[in-house]
Amino acid sequence: MSRKLLFTLPIASALLGGCMILPTYTPVAGEPVATIQADRLPSPSFCADGVGYDAKVAADGTIQVPANKRVSLYSYVVLADYNVTYTCMPGRSYTFEPGKRYVGAVQHLQGGCAIDLVQLNDGSETGLAPEPSESGPHCNPWAKPEKKAK
Repeated sequence: MSRKLLFTLPIASALLGGCMILPTYTPVAGEPVATIQADRLPSPSFCADGVGYDAKVAADGTIQVPANKRVSLYSYVVLADYNVTYTCMPGRSYTFEPGKRYVGAVQHLQGGCAIDLVQLNDGSETGLAPEPSESGPHCNPWAKPEKKAK
């Protein structure tokens, strides 16, 4: 087999298999954002304004997400052992406050998993506060690929 064919087969398989690469989110200058400590959110992604994004984790373990709008946050978890593979893709929706910091984690529950998110809050006794805007996901980052950002 030629090298060219060996290189193109995996790419063709991925494209025909339905794999989709999400664009990486980069905030526009002056856009209000919130920061999430994402050390415990494997493979984070999110959906805002109907567009899905890969949430690139910075060197300090944080991701930035748009603030003042509904954002559906997702994580993709794969745990594998000898002959058992567990996968889970929890999603939750939030309206983040600009400039605020949050801590996110995947919580394993009986029968599935969920995203747990709290706001860092120096005014509380524990330094944490529940995020009150939580609800179920409102959009899917992998839906409607024709509406992706240009």
